[in-house]
Amino acid sequence: MIGPSPQDHPPMWHDLLTTLTRLSAQCMGCQHKGASATALTCMSALTGLASSSLEAAARSAASLASKLGVPNSPQQASKEVHIVMCILEQGPVVMSGVIGCLISASPLPRLQKLATILTQMCALAGSNIAAERIGPSLHNKSPNMMHQMPSLSHYLLTSWLSVGLAAHNLQAWESHPAIQALPCAVHAAAHSDGLSSRARATSLVKLKKALRNVVEVHSKAHSAGLSSRARATSLLKLKV
Repeated sequence: MIGPSPQDHPPMWHDLLTTLTRLSAQCMGCQHKGASATALTCMSALTGLASSSLEAAARSAASLASKLGVPNSPQQASKEVHIVMCILEQGPVVMSGVIGCLISASPLPRLQKLATILTQMCALAGSNIAAERIGPSLHNKSPNMMHQMPSLSHYLLTSWLSVGLAAHNLQAWESHPAIQALPCAVHAAAHSDGLSSRARATSLVKLKKALRNVVEVHSKAHSAGLSSRARATSLLKLKV
């Protein structure tokens, strides 16, 4: 029997996961490299947990569908579904952490982990769990906007990005080509599983390049008001 929705009866550890996600996001962009690296590792572990839970929930749903003799079965309100929904609900917070990390000091060595976090969040946003539990309410609230987007995951990524930029007072960046290209790059990398290894590697390289472009936007905006010596130092850090 299908149990209650995870939103109705959250488990005891729901608040713990939520708090960990929020604290990690807040610290990902801090100027202390050790704290920032630790927060990034913690966030990567949280999205990785949700990604593993998503795979487990899919296997459980497939097994139930096989037993019932039907092609598709709704996701049961299992522990795995709870975890996926908990991290999905924090999508804007996760994106805020990613943006904070991109505009922090020396972000380039962290692009690999940021790319992994974003692709995992995109996979969650494009899952059957998201479609069943988030999709209907979004269609009711913003039907026109939903029709303009190619997929639910693209819609969620775009809305999360908007919130993430606003959290850092960077709303003016939304129209920048580097920002507008980011959701598509994330989506392509997250849905490259059926492609060849070379194609998957290429999509990941493109995503890391898209993230680097965001870093460069911030670097140029930041250095515009600095002295020539400070601008040279800023560019040197970017190249390292």
